[in-house]
Amino acid sequence: MAVNGLKAFGALFIGFGVMIILLLIVYILFVKRKTRKVVKEEKIEVDVEPPQYVDGGTSIYEAVKTYPFLLRFFIKSGLKALNNPIALNAFGKRTSISDAAKKIGKKPKAYLKEVNSYIHSHLSSLRPKEHENKRH
Repeated sequence: MAVNGLKAFGALFIGFGVMIILLLIVYILFVKRKTRKVVKEEKIEVDVEPPQYVDGGTSIYEAVKTYPFLLRFFIKSGLKALNNPIALNAFGKRTSISDAAKKIGKKPKAYLKEVNSYIHSHLSSLRPKEHENKRH
């Protein structure tokens, strides 16, 4: 009877050992991988920049024609002459966004980033239904 008790105790001990090993495998496979995925997702979010809608060579006229809400931005940023439709037509067709930045005393790259950020924030704020209606 004592021998049977030792065999039962040994089987129970081996069973617990196997269970602990299985729990470690599950922990390594699932918990560790989830931690790595979270770190990778955070890096992706930090590196993403808003898309570029216009570039430095785009004329003021083309930009306003494509994104009419930009006219207000250009006027507020110092291009007051654009308030006049004739000036917008004449000056806007000949002047690129980079040239306009120089005329108001800003660095072209920084100003272009401001313009693209303004476009992005404006388009992001539109509800999907309003955005669809403006395209059609």
